[in-house]
Amino acid sequence: MSAQMDSSTREQIDRARRMTPDARFREGLALCDRTFRLMQDGIRHQFPHATPEEVLRILRQRLAIIRAMEAKRQSSG
Repeated sequence: MSAQMDSSTREQIDRARRMTPDARFREGLALCDRTFRLMQDGIRHQFPHATPEEVLRILRQRLAIIRAMEAKRQSSG
């Protein structure tokens, strides 16, 4: 990891420590929202003719894959 990344990571940790629990929770929700919107944008780019329902179905499939990969990673290490 580069020194710049270390500094950036430290700054993020320090910022989170200064936040109230409520502010950290809200920040987490906002991060999840941004992540879902980015994933949906990627799906729309990959499948430009997909309906909103199809985009949601594909998003749910991808989230299931991510959860399965995370579960496998946690069980193996």
